[in-house]
Amino acid sequence: MSDNVNQSQPIENVRDSGAERAASSSAAEAYSPGMRPEAAKGADTSAGALPPASVDDKGISFGPTDGGSKNNMQNTSKSSDGTSVQTSTANDGTRESTRFDESGNKTNSETKRPDGSSINTSYEKDGSKNTNVFDADGNRTQSESKKPDGSSDNSTYRQDGTRDTNHFDKDGVLTNSETKRPDGSSINTKHEPDGSKNTNVFDADGNRVQSESKKPDGSSDNSTYRQDGTRDTNHFDKDGVRTNSETQRPDGSSINSSYEKDGTKNTNLFDANGAITNSETKRSDGSSTNTSFDKNGNTIIRDFSPNGDLVRGG
Repeated sequence: MSDNVNQSQPIENVRDSGAERAASSSAAEAYSPGMRPEAAKGADTSAGALPPASVDDKGISFGPTDGGSKNNMQNTSKSSDGTSVQTSTANDGTRESTRFDESGNKTNSETKRPDGSSINTSYEKDGSKNTNVFDADGNRTQSESKKPDGSSDNSTYRQDGTRDTNHFDKDGVLTNSETKRPDGSSINTKHEPDGSKNTNVFDADGNRVQSESKKPDGSSDNSTYRQDGTRDTNHFDKDGVRTNSETQRPDGSSINSSYEKDGTKNTNLFDANGAITNSETKRSDGSSTNTSFDKNGNTIIRDFSPNGDLVRGG
């Protein structure tokens, strides 16, 4: 009997390292170096480098560039409609601008470096805050959307157009991560409170092609989805050893196999109504026993040698 079960590979094998890092990062790791608060004294702030960003209630800046005075020029301009803009220029040429509405509420802040890189933050009336980081060429490299309840969405943007996003709850716990590629394909991972992780891979048309459910004890269920609607699933224990596999067809028929520690493989075939039609036990030495069931309820048993020769049964 042919074995139609395909062994699917763990999801990590189809994800690139950037996506995996996005999926496994914690709230503290969500920021890449360009988004971490306040650089240590002596950090690289030379032209062409994007120094660490400081994002707080006082505004957004790249942090001090030396031990001396941060700003050497400040200015405030007020419009006839009551809105105003505060600007300051640091010794290294970094320019910070903060805009306020007619009621004095901060609406936008921007830090512009001499090399052209920048950070821009908008402040919404509901208390949410949206921050974008741009490189010297004006390409967005990072973003953060922080909601009033403290939850946030943090994204990084790769040069090839891929976007990696992490979603954190109000306590800074990673709940969901997503990688979206330029061709429309994507990887989405949900992180459960018990430590389990459910990942789905979708093609450019939005069809699910692969999934993995990883449990806290390290065991996992990995599935692949064929174009004809067939699903192949492999079950692995905490040590990564395959213990069971299943193929489920669109018509309801299925194949189920179990893998014993001694190398024996037991396979059962079921029809669309769930009735067993054939079973096979294949041993590690290559010998096997095949049992088939006809429509009249008759059982036919055949034994085969390791060479595949029939040794018993008709």
